[in-house]
Amino acid sequence: MSMLVKKTCVPLTKQHRRGAILLLYSTVLLGCFYAASRYYTTDALFWESRGSPKLEDIVGSNPLVSFDNLIYKHAASDSDSPSASSPSFLRGVHVFSDDCPLTFWETFDEEKLKQQLTNAVHDGFNAVILVIPWAGFQVDVRGKLYDPWMYDRLRTALDLIRDSGLYSISRIGYAHNFRPDNTPPSGERCMFTLLQRDEAMPGWSEYVRSLQHIFSLYDTHLYNFISWEDFFCGSYAMRLPKERRAEYGKQSGFGGPIPANDGSDPVDRVHAWYDHISSIWTTLIQYGQESMPRLTMEIRVDSDPVFAGKDNMTWHGYHDAGHVSEDARAGTYFSPYFGQDNKGLAITAKNAIQKLTFMLTEVAENRFGLEKTFLEQFNFVDNTPSFMTSSNYMTEPQVTQFLDKAAPLIRKSTGGYALWAYRNYRETHLYNGNFLRGMLGWNVTHDGGSVHRHGPFIRLQGPLTLTSYQTRLADGGCDGMGNLRHVCFQSYMDPCHDDDVNTHTMDVCLNGQCVHHSPPLKFASESCYSFPSNGSLVFQISFKVMSHCPVDMRHVQFWCHEQDLKVHHADGSPGALLSSIRKLNTELL
Repeated sequence: MSMLVKKTCVPLTKQHRRGAILLLYSTVLLGCFYAASRYYTTDALFWESRGSPKLEDIVGSNPLVSFDNLIYKHAASDSDSPSASSPSFLRGVHVFSDDCPLTFWETFDEEKLKQQLTNAVHDGFNAVILVIPWAGFQVDVRGKLYDPWMYDRLRTALDLIRDSGLYSISRIGYAHNFRPDNTPPSGERCMFTLLQRDEAMPGWSEYVRSLQHIFSLYDTHLYNFISWEDFFCGSYAMRLPKERRAEYGKQSGFGGPIPANDGSDPVDRVHAWYDHISSIWTTLIQYGQESMPRLTMEIRVDSDPVFAGKDNMTWHGYHDAGHVSEDARAGTYFSPYFGQDNKGLAITAKNAIQKLTFMLTEVAENRFGLEKTFLEQFNFVDNTPSFMTSSNYMTEPQVTQFLDKAAPLIRKSTGGYALWAYRNYRETHLYNGNFLRGMLGWNVTHDGGSVHRHGPFIRLQGPLTLTSYQTRLADGGCDGMGNLRHVCFQSYMDPCHDDDVNTHTMDVCLNGQCVHHSPPLKFASESCYSFPSNGSLVFQISFKVMSHCPVDMRHVQFWCHEQDLKVHHADGSPGALLSSIRKLNTELL
């Protein structure tokens, strides 16, 4: 028996928010370090094992273009036009509409995004952060080929933000996009940048320039940044076999084999490799600022372990003042479990305030200056599976107390803050689940049936089989026991005169395990089916349509985690901590 439960109109879900979050001077750090490395490892190995589909098999009516053809559409210039005066204090949110950061750009619905922006204004926010993946926008780094459709979507998002009375900021190096023909794939792009920097930088520079052409059209766009966590794959390289470490060390210009961080190599070599990793950030910023002067960085505020023997561990800190341009702010992040003792005790508001005070004092007062620091991921609740332990749990009453006490501290020590999961989201690992890109990322096997666009839906008329390209869920990135994977979608059947009830059906399949689905009549509703994982990390979803009557479908999601900050539920309704956030914003006016 493969399936367990069907749910209708279930609340949405959470998942892998950060590529790497390492705990501040905490004994938990080691576990998080390896969780982050697993994420990069499984992503890279997945792509290496299956290869990328041929470009001509995927693109179809979605052609890629060169920089010159892309820019011609938008008729912008390289100049860095002056932005509107930045507000003295930023109160921001990341927005993903009713989707997630991994799939936002090819999936978001304009009306739903507009509603989320309206809610943000009502809740007291004045800025929005867009998460832009390098892969997906610049599909081919070496060939410098771009997807103009994605740039049109960026224009749409920036228009909606401006028209809502909000400022915009963009994170432009986000590491994750599932477009099947990304070259290199998103999971390998960081290693490509690390190991073949000279080959990667021309593509990166032109990509940044292509974005600047768009941003220069908006006087409400404040600045852009990259995050260290999008380019931290070098930590994974320390766990490779010795021969690979020697090869990669030479390719990267390190000046010798990459050290193993297990106590077998001198600690000064490990520190040197961490410094070499951080040099990528310097290079990316320097190349990017040539066309985008207001480019800055989310900097490291935590430390990495350095093992000098079986029971001897020291730390590598990142004390470079970063790359903060004159008209931008250094990004940073915080969660109450940073620096906790990891003794199995729930966190109190008092203890969390102590950790926040320490972090902001170190970063803001000692490194950047108060007005130059932007706490752009203020994650006062974090249910990312890799970090869900009793040692990072804070009860809702304690969170409320923490937020009350945090307001004067944030006002004193920063130039603003922002929320990551302003609206809860399922982290779906399925490309083009809303079919806005046509069949990009999907295969259709026709057995006499047909498929075409029907308003906001894709219309399927059997017999046919609709199959996704292979996708994956990261090991350790699921809710609960981690043994269930969910396929959710909206569907309805347009009634017809076929008297054979057995033809009014479809099967929903995950890796060949199928469950029968009878679409509702006339009105679309969401259906969710849950499947046991069977230990697989690679997945393929199929819809086998037997119905001769048209079946309309949209918003397919494949997930096992819902990111939950308790501000807005995934359906947009108020969460338990919304009133506390509104109060915080009022105090920060």
